Amino acid sequence: MELEHHRGATNPHITRNEVWCLHQIREVLEGLAASLAAGRSGQTQSQVELVAINEACKVAVANGSTEEWLSLNARFHELIMHMSGNPRISQHVERSLVAQFRILGFRLLTKDFMERSFNEHLLITDAILRGDAARAEKAMREHILTTARSS
Repeated sequence: MELEHHRGATNPHITRNEVWCLHQIREVLEGLAASLAAGRSGQTQSQVELVAINEACKVAVANGSTEEWLSLNARFHELIMHMSGNPRISQHVERSLVAQFRILGFRLLTKDFMERSFNEHLLITDAILRGDAARAEKAMREHILTTARSS
């Protein structure tokens, strides 16, 4: 967002390269968040919520409900960042405007995309719940790269 004299805030045109660069930032930060979340032991309320989000996502995908899926997808990623125990991760994601591009990248959201993304969420969740930090990070990074290639 840019501030222009006598015009207010505007969204400048974003190039494909800029979107790719932002996905690279997101890949590293959210991969780290998944790794840290997996490293935190014990069945927590957040882990229960993560499973519940996946269950709701399954229904949204089956119904082809893109609005519901987008909301649940955002909550999934936010929760993992919260579960990492490192509040700076989400601050940096927001500061990097990655969240804005998460929305922009879904203009052509399809049921196939939602299904593929949901299956990737299941892999990430499984790794976190099993406490497998390396697998959680790898699954999250692959998920972000798949999203980047689709946008």
